[in-house]
Amino acid sequence: MRQDREISDAVAIVGMSCRFAPDLDSPEKFWEFLAGGHSAVSEMPDKRWEPYASTSPQATAIMRRTTRLGSFLKDIEGFDADFFGISPREADFLDPQQRIVLELSWEALADAGIPPMSLRGSDAGVFVAANSNDYGRRLLEDIPRTGAYAVNGTTYYGIANRVSYFLDLRGPSLAVDTACAGSLTALHMACQSLREGETPVAIVGGINIMATPALFVALDAAGATAPDGRSKAFDKDADGYGRGEGAGVVVLKRLVDALSDGDRVLAVIRGSGVFQDGRSDGMMAPNGTAQEHMLRLTYARAGIAPETVDYVEAHGTGTPVGDREEAQALAAVFGADRPADDPCLIGSVKPNIGHVEAGSGIAGVIKTVLALRHEEIPPSLHREPNPDFDWVGSGLRLVGAPKPWPTGGEPRRAGVSSYGVGGSISHIIVEEAPAVTAEPTDASEGAGLQRELAVFPVSAMSEAGLAGMAARTADWLEANPTVALASVGHTLSQRRSHLAQRAAVVAGSTRELAERLRALADGQRSPGVVTARVAAGESSPVVWVFSGHGSQWPGMGQQLLRDEPVFAETIDALADVFRDEIGWTPREALASGGPWSSYEVQALTFATQVGLAEVWRRHGVTPGAVIGHSVGEIAAAVVAGSLDMIEAARFACRRATALRRLQGQGGMALVGLSFADAQARLAGRTEVVAAISASPESTVVSGDREVVERLAEEWRGEGLGVWRVDTDIAFHSPHVDAIVAEVADAARELTVRPARVDLYSTAMTDPRSTAARDSDYWAANLRQPVRFAEAVEAALADGHRLFLEISSHPVVTHSIREGLERAGVEEAIVIHSLRRETNETETLLGSLAELHCHGAAVDWSREHPAGGLVDLPAMAWQHRPYWIFPEAHADAGPGGGHDPDKHSLLGGRMTVSGAPPRQVWQTHLDMDSRPYPLDHEVVDVEITPAAVIINSFALAAEQGGRLPGLADIVLRTPLAVAPPRIVQIVLSENTARLATRIAGQGDSASEDEEYEWITHSTATIDWSTDLVEGRVDGGAVKARCPEEWSWQRVDDMFRRMGVGGYAFPWDVHELRRNGTEQLAEITIVPPPAERATSWAHVIDGALTISAVLVTPEYARHQWMSSHIDSVVFRGDPPAKITVHSVRSPRSPEDTVDVSVADETGRVVCQVRGLRFSAISDEDSSVAAPRELVHEMVWRPMELTDDSIAQELTRLAVVGAGAGADGLAARLIGAGLDTRQVATPDDLALLPVSELDAVLVVPAAGQPDEAPEEAAERCGWTLIRSAQALIEAKAASGDPSAPLPRLWPVTQGVRDAAAESALAHGPMWGIARIIAGEQPDMWGGVLDVDAVDGDTVEKIMQVLRQLGGSEDVISVRADGVSVARLSQIERPSDGAALQCRPTDTYLITGGLGVLGLMVARWLADRGARRILLAGRRGLPPRAEWGREQDNQTRRQIEGVLELEALGVTVRALALDITDADEVAAALDPASHGMPPVRGIVHAAGVVRDAMVDKVDREGLRDVLGPKVHGAMVLHRLFPPGSLDFFVMFSSCGQFTRLTGQTTYAAANSFLDALAAHRHASGHHETTSLGWTSWRGVGMSQSISTTMMEANSRGLDAVSVTEAFRAWAFADRFDTPYQAILRVLPTPPNAPRMPMLRELTATRSETGDDEAQGPVVDWSLPEEELRAQVTADVREQAAAELNLAPADLELRRPLVELGVDSVMTVALRVRLQRRYGLDLPPNILWNKPTITALAEHIIDALRPVADAEPVPAGAAGAPAA
Repeated sequence: MRQDREISDAVAIVGMSCRFAPDLDSPEKFWEFLAGGHSAVSEMPDKRWEPYASTSPQATAIMRRTTRLGSFLKDIEGFDADFFGISPREADFLDPQQRIVLELSWEALADAGIPPMSLRGSDAGVFVAANSNDYGRRLLEDIPRTGAYAVNGTTYYGIANRVSYFLDLRGPSLAVDTACAGSLTALHMACQSLREGETPVAIVGGINIMATPALFVALDAAGATAPDGRSKAFDKDADGYGRGEGAGVVVLKRLVDALSDGDRVLAVIRGSGVFQDGRSDGMMAPNGTAQEHMLRLTYARAGIAPETVDYVEAHGTGTPVGDREEAQALAAVFGADRPADDPCLIGSVKPNIGHVEAGSGIAGVIKTVLALRHEEIPPSLHREPNPDFDWVGSGLRLVGAPKPWPTGGEPRRAGVSSYGVGGSISHIIVEEAPAVTAEPTDASEGAGLQRELAVFPVSAMSEAGLAGMAARTADWLEANPTVALASVGHTLSQRRSHLAQRAAVVAGSTRELAERLRALADGQRSPGVVTARVAAGESSPVVWVFSGHGSQWPGMGQQLLRDEPVFAETIDALADVFRDEIGWTPREALASGGPWSSYEVQALTFATQVGLAEVWRRHGVTPGAVIGHSVGEIAAAVVAGSLDMIEAARFACRRATALRRLQGQGGMALVGLSFADAQARLAGRTEVVAAISASPESTVVSGDREVVERLAEEWRGEGLGVWRVDTDIAFHSPHVDAIVAEVADAARELTVRPARVDLYSTAMTDPRSTAARDSDYWAANLRQPVRFAEAVEAALADGHRLFLEISSHPVVTHSIREGLERAGVEEAIVIHSLRRETNETETLLGSLAELHCHGAAVDWSREHPAGGLVDLPAMAWQHRPYWIFPEAHADAGPGGGHDPDKHSLLGGRMTVSGAPPRQVWQTHLDMDSRPYPLDHEVVDVEITPAAVIINSFALAAEQGGRLPGLADIVLRTPLAVAPPRIVQIVLSENTARLATRIAGQGDSASEDEEYEWITHSTATIDWSTDLVEGRVDGGAVKARCPEEWSWQRVDDMFRRMGVGGYAFPWDVHELRRNGTEQLAEITIVPPPAERATSWAHVIDGALTISAVLVTPEYARHQWMSSHIDSVVFRGDPPAKITVHSVRSPRSPEDTVDVSVADETGRVVCQVRGLRFSAISDEDSSVAAPRELVHEMVWRPMELTDDSIAQELTRLAVVGAGAGADGLAARLIGAGLDTRQVATPDDLALLPVSELDAVLVVPAAGQPDEAPEEAAERCGWTLIRSAQALIEAKAASGDPSAPLPRLWPVTQGVRDAAAESALAHGPMWGIARIIAGEQPDMWGGVLDVDAVDGDTVEKIMQVLRQLGGSEDVISVRADGVSVARLSQIERPSDGAALQCRPTDTYLITGGLGVLGLMVARWLADRGARRILLAGRRGLPPRAEWGREQDNQTRRQIEGVLELEALGVTVRALALDITDADEVAAALDPASHGMPPVRGIVHAAGVVRDAMVDKVDREGLRDVLGPKVHGAMVLHRLFPPGSLDFFVMFSSCGQFTRLTGQTTYAAANSFLDALAAHRHASGHHETTSLGWTSWRGVGMSQSISTTMMEANSRGLDAVSVTEAFRAWAFADRFDTPYQAILRVLPTPPNAPRMPMLRELTATRSETGDDEAQGPVVDWSLPEEELRAQVTADVREQAAAELNLAPADLELRRPLVELGVDSVMTVALRVRLQRRYGLDLPPNILWNKPTITALAEHIIDALRPVADAEPVPAGAAGAPAA
């Protein structure tokens, strides 16, 4: 009973994996490392250390005192993200701990022989310990760099949860943090979960990755770590612990389950305990008494005597106190009463691999399991056991050398301890695995020794992974040549998951298997090797196809009779029936090798097919469906379970006997005609008939021999392909009428049963007929045509994609392939069983390999029934580095890295790889960290002096304390200190460069992107030029310089030029000069100092005073140094200098040469070619307003009768009302088949696929319906119509089914003279978005004045000629015209907008970022009374100072800023759509200011959705503030009552931006309203169609949308450009103006209709990015496709951050983790490159690189007819 309980409570370790420092990536390597007594200590890699050491001088000082030594993994960045379906972008966000545990979990399960994917949906649990997330914490604190993927990628829980997610596990999934006790705590919890029945399998691990030095600093401050990074457990030299990096994972099962499942048990967990050490001398201090308590209780609970424990893997960190306390506790529990010659051995793994903290316990467990396996305890590294502990009397011994630990006798036991720094303590009891009787192994199975051939599957997630897996497996086989091949097959086939990228190898020995795997790894073709890709984790049913007459060949079946017992058994089981019925047995016939007569072939075909069926079953393949062809239907019925084999055999023999009478009379031939065509040609004939529908394009005819032969010759003469069939019986023709009754009689003896699998019929007209296989059926089978093509078509329609021909030679395989080709099914496969005159066993196994590789379900226990688990490689990971951080902080913090006291801007240093590599120093510069001591204002701007830049360059290139010379120093742009900047100094070979950009206030990536890097200065490092030895003879120079200047005179000169101060303190004692030279005596640092603090201090004084020589004394502009030919230094900078300056002979007007001497007159610095330039203002770089402002014009369009692009026969008109009714009637009158439906939903009643066009004509107005309500109704009618067409296409089940073109018809919107036109206004915007999202069904907007005969005629012309090529087409009596945007070239109509201080101005949406900016702009134009209307308003003023909400604070600050300008501001909280509320709020009596005289309507909301996802509520939400709000203001302030009424619209609709259906609807209503108000004769109303404002308002969150806009020629404008453009636009009386920047598009790109006449704005014309590749159509088709495919692959790889070679051409991109954002980015990239307008859902139906490339080629392929081009060179502005 006790043994039963022990087994039931015990937990088995069945698998394990690990990664420990430095590169121990398997238990085998780990053991070799331990047994060899090795250790792994190194420095933390620079990439992790330097970014922190460089952040600030304080950090540098602290980390200089902190050890960076520990045990580090060589690679924590490498990860096979592709394997786990994680995109490279997301992988960057994953803590390496998550990545490593993912891979180790897979390896551990493989080690356990548990196919990882077999756990899907199970209650398997994951328990993982971690106690530091350096990478995640760093990423979360890096605000500009962090993102959505960090939510799960940076957390502890994500380590466990990601494993559960990938494997689809439903059991417990949790991360454990009890510090260093974590992994044993996780193990303890997992054991409890297993014992409670919560989970059947537990994956348990612990990990520690040290991605930053932060915890090093903390632990060092606590005195916990060893200076040399080495743990010296129980050693005399113990001085702290060495941190270690690594992870381990074990797989657990209940022991009883593991034994019953036949698992390999590595060791047994007999007990465990997790406790706390309570209150000790400190939370981090150990408590030996508590440890002793834990050990005693753990062993008591487990019922195990401590004295039976041979070895304890101790915590043993190497801290003196910790080791002492632990040793005493161990001695008390395990050492008591031990014989002196049998002490309890103790050791620790930490001296080998460091203290892996949360993973240390699992490391100890794995070490212990390995020791049990190898029957040896490895040494615990130490120099001398700690003499302060009584080892002799303790009953303990520290393992100093390898100690044998043999099995036998009592079970070997060990304990493993782990103690956490917070007081958690844990212990595990490990026991050797119970002895299991090994199954006898066939001794003949070894290297090169032959066994029967078999198939060996290997798989991975990618082609590279598969090659790697093949190579690793081949390596393993070569290293283990005596392994049993049966066990190799068992492991590969049943103990591994079969992944998407598959290979299968046919082999009969380990040598042959290794050779063929090696060829696969090397990319070489090899016999017996098959590869293919399937959807991961999916298996497909196989359709077994039993062919008819014609597969026979001499010798067939003979090898199967020898090699396949089941074949022989089946053949022999038919012997008696065959002998009784036809006088011979199948074995005799097969052994004879033929030839056989036609009737004999009929009987023999049945026998061979049922035998083959059994062979396939023996190899693990079963049918998912069955098709029989002619005589093949008999075997098919047997296999499907409808007939008994023996009864069917008797029937087959009698059928064959009856056919014997027909031999020699008939013939058959295969012809390249469809069955219907063949029947038509042979109609009325009986001597020859269409007998077999073989494929969609081939038919077998049957009849009189001579007639068939003549017909064959006749048809060959017509060019048809005709092939003779090898038979002399005319099957399925009138020839068989004579024997039909006889065959039917024979069939009556059959016992018919329902089929067990789908059984398709080829005898019935309905292939899915369930007709019983009775006498009537077999009569039809003999006489009626064989409808094989129809049966294949039905199977395809039912979703089948794998077909296996059951025959001795492929007969119908080609026909099936023709059917697949006709159906357009590319992913299906047809496989044969045998082939004429080939090795039958190898051929059949090759077909099995092919079936598996294409996803067939295979029961591998049939193929590999014997063998056990062996340690084959689990996976060949395809690692790529993922490390989201640069080597140094992207933005150093305040004071960032540079030391201001050194007068240098050298900050944190990093190395950027490349050719050549670059050194980069980065820092943060502001007023508090300026690297000079005094103010240095120049024209009111604080400027960094040139001397600091020169000093920084010299120090950057310093070598061994020696400073280089500098040459060609270019001082391009002064370096201002404010606003704060990020400064970079880059040193590349012999070039130095200083660049900056403004630091974003919020440190966000979006803010940073607003500011470009500016290069301020460059220089060449010159090691070849030394300072020329010389002296300055001060007396001689003074003698030549009679003119003496006082310092006051010099200072007055500089002050007049705007110099507010000098960067460094120095005193000029004397300055003498003449016209060409000058001498100055300067004290840099007062006595007693002998040297200056830096060369910057010296150079600043020398350069400043030298400027006096060439600067005009009364210059109006500041003269500053702009270029220096060279600077060289010698020695230390002196404290007192003499500066001799001479005008340069090359440019004496502005350039000087300078020599700087020390007090002795010795030259210590020379400056040559110091050129000064006057500061001048630079021109603005913003685009001119005239280039940004556009108006709408109408261009005439010439239509001709000979340019028909689409036939027009069937139409539908959607709508009820006069407009729809009239249009439908006139179209019918014009002879067109026109159907009218009242609502879009009624389109479902029509045969949509047969329509050429759908015209949407909603009524413009209904009784008591306001224009804004009508606008919603009309807009929804159009949206719903589009949705109805999309739904119709989806319902058809054919993604390629054509759709009719959609044509909205509006009335009078162009002029909007009538208020009713407003109802149709939104349709223009909606239509443009539909055009972008659904280009295949886009027609165009037709805007008409009236529907009359002339108009309808023009409408029909437009429908035929312009479908899909335009946006809005105006159809009027005087012609057809199209809308375009054009720059405004005419003179202005008046002055720009001005405000009067006595009037009030309203801004709706006024409290938003955009609204407040508009308010400030109006204030600049004179407004002093402003109403800001918003949905929420502001809190009471008394509460403003206490407001905490950031958004509200910004709004309050905006109002206060306006008030500081003298503006009276009222913030109104109101619903702009509520007319009564608005009227009351805008009543002067309410707001207390004069009446409103100007309005800016900027309110709006966005609800982006694709048109097929838009609902009416979403439309109503978006129309509310813009449309209803505008109508409220329109009625309250009728035309003529305001100075200006500006409505903020959008021009994004012109580029058909995805998802903006409702937004475009609202904006196009505003455009129509502006036109309507203009039509009344008042011109104060304007709708401004804005592009995005960079970083403002709604544009802040539309970066993806702007990528799409950019690809179609539209770009954003800056705030400055926006307001300048508005002021310019206001000078023209036009109801609508579009303000946008135009980007270039590739030459072959179709321009958006509205933008076709525009050229790129200003400098944007130089943008090379838009220039796509030239497609050379002269190339051969195959070469052309290869060219474009390679380019598309490069583009996708660039977007995915992958190498092109890593992108498999036929692998769906979504399997690489491509999400919606990446989809848009890739789509936009390809649009810009090829000039195509790709639909948003392109990756839905073109998911691979190959499919995308083919789509692009087809779309770009030149066509004969060019699209119509608008005629007319000029047009009037749109009304």
